[in-house]
Amino acid sequence: MRIDFDVSGRQVVIIDDMVSTGTTMIRAVEICKEAGAGKIYCGTTYGRFLINSLRNLKRAGAEEVISSGTINRQPQR
Repeated sequence: MRIDFDVSGRQVVIIDDMVSTGTTMIRAVEICKEAGAGKIYCGTTYGRFLINSLRNLKRAGAEEVISSGTINRQPQR
């Protein structure tokens, strides 16, 4: 993963449709931080946030993580 634009000193918003383990978004945050980005905000439509992914996003450098939706799950039978 790489970026082809200058984020140095800028605020960045990273959007993904669904975050479960957060691996892709965490890497995007890390790359933006390495490129000198200022504050980084993350947004997702569906946030499952498994395996401490929300905590790991914050540790990677995300200022705030916003999730707007839910995933309907059928009860287990």
